Amino acid sequence: MNYAIKDACDVFLLERSTRKPRLYSDYANSTNLAFTSERTFARAKGVNKIAFDSNREGTFNIEFEVFDLAWISILLGATDEKETRGLIKREVLTLGVTKNATLTEAPKVGSLAVFTVDRDNRTHIAEQTATTDYEITTTELTFTSLAEGDKIVVYYMVDSAAPVRTFRIKSDKFAGNYIIVGKTEIKNEFGELEFVELEITNCTPKSNMEISFSTDGVTNVSAEFDLLADENNEMAIMSIIE
Repeated sequence: MNYAIKDACDVFLLERSTRKPRLYSDYANSTNLAFTSERTFARAKGVNKIAFDSNREGTFNIEFEVFDLAWISILLGATDEKETRGLIKREVLTLGVTKNATLTEAPKVGSLAVFTVDRDNRTHIAEQTATTDYEITTTELTFTSLAEGDKIVVYYMVDSAAPVRTFRIKSDKFAGNYIIVGKTEIKNEFGELEFVELEITNCTPKSNMEISFSTDGVTNVSAEFDLLADENNEMAIMSIIE
């Protein structure tokens, strides 16, 4: 029987020590299983006569453009927690009649930076110094060195109003081991759909990840796992459900 495949696998990612599901992906654009090995030849009269194969290695690669943020912590061994964080704010303000301007939030102590700004609202002209050029009361700035209608740009830090999802990526922490179960459909030459279940019994993600923030195209995220031999010296099990 001949078969054809035209679909990516739906992927179940399980923690290897407990088989507890960590993540489910039904949004991959491609999934790819690959194996390599080393081959040494015994030669006779300069011709290869006997082949010795060894050191099989395998990889499983998933590529997607729509993805769960949990992949960040999985691939990089990062923590994934909710915590209050300091967030930077930027505002362009025009001074009023009393040479004052009002911030939308109260800045954290020592975080406020103020500049006069050019008409493009980006280019700094001159930095304004607290007490010398202005006074601040909570969110109100009052200037002595500027005039009504002058524009300023302000930068400052505020604490997030609610805990934000935070990934902490450390230099000495890496990903653990997982089991991957992939499911997809195959079609035989009679047009009948059958199902494939692929189990990778022991694997760990490569600690390589690139996320591009670009206006030119959608970010493509790639998750690549190195396959390891398990306690039965197995690397993968493929089952055809007829």
